[in-house]
Amino acid sequence: MRKLYSDDVLIKCYLKYESQNKAAEELGVSRETVARAMRRAGIPMTGRKHGNYGGGSPTKITDDELRKEAQTSNCSEIAKRHNMSPERVYRRARRLGIEINSRGEGGHWYRRAVFHGSENEFDDSITLKKVCEKYHGVCQICGRKVNWNDIKDGHVRRDYPSVDHIVPLSKGGTHTWGNVQLAHMSCNAGKCDKTEYAVEMEAIL
Repeated sequence: MRKLYSDDVLIKCYLKYESQNKAAEELGVSRETVARAMRRAGIPMTGRKHGNYGGGSPTKITDDELRKEAQTSNCSEIAKRHNMSPERVYRRARRLGIEINSRGEGGHWYRRAVFHGSENEFDDSITLKKVCEKYHGVCQICGRKVNWNDIKDGHVRRDYPSVDHIVPLSKGGTHTWGNVQLAHMSCNAGKCDKTEYAVEMEAIL
């Protein structure tokens, strides 16, 4: 059971670290509990201490505005301008089919490749649209067509297309054309970090 703290204690701990995560971890509360105390006191939050994305609630940016800004700015610049994380900007741009400079500025594929030591085998030419065209819109895990319109309230759903790594990045796979295929969001999530062979064997057994 989480302990209850006064706003003074929550604020003092946040100001000590300048980090919601660290304050929440030390006190054993949620990040939102810390954020609410700061908002009630009218104290602005600086966002991530190392990177300074955030600084409060994200500002609204329309799809047309994102398309326009992506022509002259990269993920990091747009993120700072609208109090968003680079990864969030990257995901939204990709969902809208917007080409955007993400290498080193965000993007979960690049981040995961670097984390697992595969940064020298990362092909920037790979996009969801191109992978979809290569496989003619057919999920390589279940064999059904993907659905680009499977979006609700701005969130992609089960049948939306995604890029699946045949050998997961966490298992040493690379983000290259020989190791990517098309998959539904749900099929990709179900596969998780298993290899294609392991998924096939599970289906047989």
